[in-house]
Amino acid sequence: MVFIGISLICSISNTWADFSLSFDSADPAWAVDRYSPAGFTNVTFDGDSRLQMTISPADSAANRPAVYNSTFYNTQGYQHPADITGTWSIMAQTYVGLDSLSGPNLRRTDVWASTGLNGTETGADYFILGYYRMDPSDPYNASSPGITSGWRVFDDNTGWVNLSLSLTAGWHDVTIAYDATLNLASYMIDGQSVYTETPGGDYAYHLRNVNLEAFNFGQDSPYNVYWDNLQSDNSLPPAMLPEPTGWSMGLVGMAMCVLMTTRKR
Repeated sequence: MVFIGISLICSISNTWADFSLSFDSADPAWAVDRYSPAGFTNVTFDGDSRLQMTISPADSAANRPAVYNSTFYNTQGYQHPADITGTWSIMAQTYVGLDSLSGPNLRRTDVWASTGLNGTETGADYFILGYYRMDPSDPYNASSPGITSGWRVFDDNTGWVNLSLSLTAGWHDVTIAYDATLNLASYMIDGQSVYTETPGGDYAYHLRNVNLEAFNFGQDSPYNVYWDNLQSDNSLPPAMLPEPTGWSMGLVGMAMCVLMTTRKR
């Protein structure tokens, strides 16, 4: 197991709210979620410092200690405290390699937003966005004729939802945002809205943790996934803000007229 944390670049409002992590140096705030991946370290990749997560067969269900041999611990990653109340958003960049698009390769990695009261799962919600390469109906079979690559989200009301947006190689911007006024969660990929849901839990307005996860399918060879520029905020991204209404634009126009008249005097 390797763990080198990630730098905390800024902190606003309280200890962790509105953080921005650029994966340059160690951050002790990261904690194991479920089971530690083989690697969780900052490396130089594609011209910059990134987070590299490594999934190894040594940590598969067949090789873990007996107390961890259930499939629950196939999800392996770390979580970072957030602690934002009200409207919130998380944004990150993830890299899709060619190994996630073809061949008998099984892959999965996600960013998670977990909400609810600290110290309890009562009323908790999980908002998840990531990509995969597998057969969703036969996920551990790398030879399945149904193996495919794609994006998916986890809807806390219905479960996993595979998205129609094509998965392509390279870096992608991913965003999960919660509007506390509307009680609406929205998911975006590269600035495009891809899914919305109405959370079923009681505390979706309290963002507790942000997780980065990958999945151990038990394949013979390890694989790496890469993340960068993870941040949380207590507001909606600009692309999700409502367009100004005719009434509000009229008020702006009136204010400008008053300002111009005052200046002429």
